[in-house]
Parts: sequence; structure tokens; C-alpha cells
Amino acid sequence: MKNIIVCALLMAISVAEIAHRIGHGRTLFCKYTYDIPLTVASWTEVEDNTNMILDRPKIKREHPITLDFFVAGFPKCGTTTLLDALLAHPETVVPPTETNILTTPGSDKEIYRKIMNELKLLAPKSSNMKRGIKNPIGLGAEPEARWRAIQYLECLFPDTDLIFGLRHPVYYFQSFYNYRVWNYYSGEERPPEMFNSTIPTVKSLLAFRESWAGVSVESARFEKTLKHLVRKPNSKGPLTQFKIFLYTIEQMQDTDEDRKATFRDELASFLGLKQPIPPLPHSNHRNMKFNETIDICESKYDKVRRILVRNGKRTQRWIRKEFLCSPNVAVANEEHFLELLESFGRDPCTGRESIEQ
Repeated sequence: MKNIIVCALLMAISVAEIAHRIGHGRTLFCKYTYDIPLTVASWTEVEDNTNMILDRPKIKREHPITLDFFVAGFPKCGTTTLLDALLAHPETVVPPTETNILTTPGSDKEIYRKIMNELKLLAPKSSNMKRGIKNPIGLGAEPEARWRAIQYLECLFPDTDLIFGLRHPVYYFQSFYNYRVWNYYSGEERPPEMFNSTIPTVKSLLAFRESWAGVSVESARFEKTLKHLVRKPNSKGPLTQFKIFLYTIEQMQDTDEDRKATFRDELASFLGLKQPIPPLPHSNHRNMKFNETIDICESKYDKVRRILVRNGKRTQRWIRKEFLCSPNVAVANEEHFLELLESFGRDPCTGRESIEQ
């Protein structure tokens, strides 16, 4: 009973905070709530006054197009491996590359059209297929873009299931930083903000809110994104409490084959798949090293590890005590997941635990 009360008290950010964050003149563009899946041609557009307004649709029940799942986070947390597994699954259809339709700059009307065009490509004749997209920074972008993406999901696809991968903050920072170094030299998958820029030192990224193409000591604060997806029960806030599957990349790399098989089975169950997900391939592995490639366990990175581990302790505490209280948040092999989550508060290079309380 005590745990239930604590969960109820801690479940979400207040409606007032939500209203404050999405304020500044922007209103929700969804005019109605729908209970039936919508088809591509079911919306009618009216005059676009800053925000696009979606009018009441004429429902076509033949081959309704839905977005069943969204691999929404986080970068360098096994999302490409997961995408490859879902591409090979006979019951799922996903684009072979990342889909940025929810965060691409443009008017509401332009983004709406992109969403509909993407769904046309994802709509097989069989209604039994599960349709999904992958964009690991789709809900982890800047606050304004994050809220915009959540509003689109809330309006167009309120029943979409979300999948979020986590990783120990220290190794997350190392992997993300080295990945951006690879982007810089290879020219592949390079974000626009990296053009005409130089590679910053790790030390320069220690400052609060200092970021390089998404890499910062704050980017491993996974709870900052997850908090936006939870609301108080029966509140009138604008957010839908999506069903969410949470995992850590360490679960994908588990040496216990039985536990790894259970992980795949529980993920398949979450997605509503009848056939099991096959063993996960190891994807997106790059061994190329450059002068700027870092080994985070070197002593010169002690300070950044201390910050990451201190933040990691806060992250795991919030996820464990608050986020997992939601009945709509699922994990596989809960005991093992919690062990891995607790490790976020320990330095993996030295074994020392953060003294942050």
C-alpha cells in the first residue's frame, strides 16, 4: 500500500508545468479526439493560421493506417540493432532508415503531409502487419521540437506504442561522442549543425547546456525526455500516457541466453507479435578510430565521469521510483533490468559509486 501511495504521488509533472512549457502562444492543433484508426485520406485541411487545424474526418474503415510503434530513443542504445531485427520480422513493416518526420523543420501542414506520405509507404495490404518508425532522437531533441513531436503523436497516433533504449551514462557519452567524430570525418549521417564546425574537446562539453550535435553531459539525463510522456491520472493535460517499453542496451548484450530469449519474447508480446523475434544481430558497429576518439576510462576524463555518474544516480532513481510506477511502462526481466539501472550510479571504470544522495 505504501508503494502504491508513493507511486500515485510521484507519477508525473503537474498540469500547470505542462501548460507553462507548451505556452508562448502555441496551441494544440488537434481539434477532435478519435476512437477509430484513420486512413491517409481521412483528414480535411482548413485555413492554416500559424497552426494547422485538423477538421472532423470521414472515416474509411478499409485498410486503416495506424502507427503501431515508434522506436523513439535513445541514440547509441541499440536502436539500429532493434530496427534490423524488426525489418526481418514477418509481422512488422518499418522504413530501413531513420524517419525524421516528427522533428523536421517546416510548417505544421508540411509535416502533416510528410507523416501521411510515410504512412502510405508503410501500409501493406495485410491489416495484420505492425507498422513502425525509428528515430532515436525523435523525442530527445530540443524542448520545442520535443513538445511538437509529442503533440503530433498525441493528435494523430494516440495509440502508438513507444520503445526507449537506455545505456549506462558513461558509455553512452563515450559512444555518442565517438560516433559524432566518425560523422565528422566520414561525412556520413552528419547533422547539419556539424557543417563548418570543429570537433570540441570533452572538457568544453562539461559546461551546463553545452552541446555538440546532441552530445553533452546532459544528454544522458534520459528522464528529461521520459518525464514529458507521463501525466497525472484523469488530468486534463495535453499528453497521452503512451504504452512504453523500456530496455537497456546491456540487456541486448546479455551473455545469459535464457534471459536474452525472454527479453525478445517480452518485447514481441509488447508489440503484439505472434511470432518470436529472432536473435538480435550486432548492428552499427564501427571500429574506426581517429585522433579525437576517446577512451572514457582514461584518468583525464575522471571529471566528466563523475558528472555522468552523479547524473546517472538521479536518472535511475527517478525511473525506478516514479516512471516504473506507471502500469503502462513495461520492462523485460525486471530484476535484471533494475540491477542494470542501479549501475548508472556507479563509475564502470573504477567501480566507485556516486556519493550523490
